[in-house]
Amino acid sequence: MGLYDTITCEQGPAIGMECQTKGLRNLMEHYVITKDGRLMQENKEIRFNGKLRFYTSRHDPKANGRLWFEYEANFKYGKLKSIITITEGEMLSNNINKGKK
Repeated sequence: MGLYDTITCEQGPAIGMECQTKGLRNLMEHYVITKDGRLMQENKEIRFNGKLRFYTSRHDPKANGRLWFEYEANFKYGKLKSIITITEGEMLSNNINKGKK
């Protein structure tokens, strides 16, 4: 486990989701990918360059389990170029919650 940061997206496939990442400072800080493609932390623009993976899971009452969502944002000179979906709604194994047997 360990520390991580959170990201909320105002655009792209993860819009409105609060996700976790270990690709930034890992100090339990909150970041936003804005509608205009900037990475912000509080009122400060972060000039990130490269790929940033972030992820979340959500409970699915129909399947009685958790679904995994993972995305990758590509920034160049502090400006968002794209957000792609790595995994969307994949059922997590029940063994994760039950422990190893």
